[in-house]
Formats: sequence, structure tokens, C-alpha cells
Amino acid sequence: MALEIRGHAQSSEDPTLGGTLSRMLLQALALLVGVGGSGFWVWFVGSALVGAGTALVYPTLLAAVADVAHRARRGSAVGVHRLWRDSGYALDAIVAGILADALGIAPAILAGGLPALLSTSLVWEDERRVIRGMLNPVANHRVLDAGAGDGRPAVELSAEGVRMTALDLSASMLGLARERARSAEVPLEASQGEIESLPFPPATSHQVVVVPVLCFLPEPHTALLELARVLKPGGSLIVGELGRWSAWNLRRWLRGRRGDPPGRG
Repeated sequence: MALEIRGHAQSSEDPTLGGTLSRMLLQALALLVGVGGSGFWVWFVGSALVGAGTALVYPTLLAAVADVAHRARRGSAVGVHRLWRDSGYALDAIVAGILADALGIAPAILAGGLPALLSTSLVWEDERRVIRGMLNPVANHRVLDAGAGDGRPAVELSAEGVRMTALDLSASMLGLARERARSAEVPLEASQGEIESLPFPPATSHQVVVVPVLCFLPEPHTALLELARVLKPGGSLIVGELGRWSAWNLRRWLRGRRGDPPGRG
């Protein structure tokens, strides 16, 4: 069987909000804590959360740049990233100072938190664009979203005429997917099951999307064989995975050092 595999390296994805998204959101919310509260301990907690979010975001972004840059240009690519990042620091400090003098401390902090919140949606939209570009959905084609979660991408594709099947191990997630499909008034086949043992006959899907799931499975090789089994001849498997420097990969390594299985838990 001819099998096309397309990969999308996600240097910053966790299985809930997505690594960079969650870290940027943590920064934004920490800044907003300073606006909404007062007193030493509120500011102390807010500062600690900002520091934690910053410590998690920047290594992830550097790793993301390094992952996609050719090794001959990796140094210059990271340098360009750091130039624009540090220039942003300077500009942000100037703008924050002007706003603080004109409007007060709280509006200045708020102005710093809102762009971070906006950035999370922009990063999320960019990821969706990349995945959809590789998928190139075709009406009446059957596409399996393995590890579909709450079904948001599956419902969006179903609205375009794609015959979507959402598979997830969690019954509660599938319930959310069905509710999302009902609200959008689109058909969606939702099935509960494990990727290592798919409840589908062979050669039933034109395409399979799995983002990011394999790195959280105890037997990813078995899962890949199962995903290939349900693909039609000439079908494509679209895989999105964590980058080597993501915080979730660090968590998996620590679990392995403790002797725990590297699964989703």
C-alpha cells in the first residue's frame, strides 16, 4: 500500500492548550492579576507566574526556530529571532512607561497582558492553517481524526463536506465533540477507542490526522501500524508531534526516570 506521511513538528504543544499557547496565556493572565488585585501577596504571585511563563516560553520559541532552520542557517535564524525579541523588550518598556505616566500603572500592565492573550489565538490559528494546508480537505472524502478531543477541527472540516470520524479514548471529550457538531448542525461520526486497536475495518479512510497524540502513547509503533491499516491505498497520514525541547517531553523523560509509563497521565 502506498502511504504518504506528512509531519508537523510542534515544538510547543501539550494535549490541552498547546505548549506555547498555554505558556503565553500564563504570562498574560499573570499580568492581568496585577491589574485586578492589590497588596504584596497578589503582586508576588503575579510576578512569580510571569517569571514562570517567561522561563517556559523563551526556550520553547528558541527550540522552535532551531527545529525549522537549516543547520547552516540555524545560528543566524536564532540571532534574528533574539534581535526582534529584545527589540520588543525595549519598545514595550518605552510604551509601558508612557502609558504609566499618562494613565497609571494598571492600564500599562493591561496593555502588556492583552497582546499576549491575542498572540495565543494567532499562534493557534497558524497551527490550524498548517495542518489544513497539509490536509487539503476534499468533499465526501473520509477523514479520521485520531485523538480528536473536543472535536473542533473535525466539526470545522465536516462543515466543508468532509466525512469526518472523531476517535478519542475519553467519553467526555467525545460528548463535547457531539455537542459541538449538533450546535454547528453538521454530521460527525464519533467513536470511542484506542489508537493502538482501532475499531474500524481496513482501508476505510482517505486521510488520517493525529495531532499530537503518538508521543503520549505507550506503544506508538503499534499505533502507526493501526493508522496505516485503516488508510485507503494512496492515503496520507498527517502527524503533528512535540519538538524535542517541549516541556511535555521533559515531563515524559522525568516520568521515565521514575519508572512510570510515558502515557498521557
